[in-house]
Amino acid sequence: PMAERRTLHGVLDKGDIAGTHPGLVWECKNQKKLELSQWLLETEQERVNANAELGILVVKRRMYGTAADQYAVVRLEDMIQLLKKAGYQ
Repeated sequence: PMAERRTLHGVLDKGDIAGTHPGLVWECKNQKKLELSQWLLETEQERVNANAELGILVVKRRMYGTAADQYAVVRLEDMIQLLKKAGYQ
């Protein structure tokens, strides 16, 4: 409920959405051409800028309008760490 669009800071950008959790950075993309590698690099840089624990890339799916239908992309290493914190070995 406290999530909001973050203002842009150019090279020192800290992600697109703030207010969800102190350790999270959200980077959102809505473009026709998928550039996951570049976007994940951008998400990682914004995670570092924000001193956050995890960066999540949200990619809008074409022809799907609701937020629940979009893709959430994380690096495999980040997913493994999330699963470990959740109690999976």
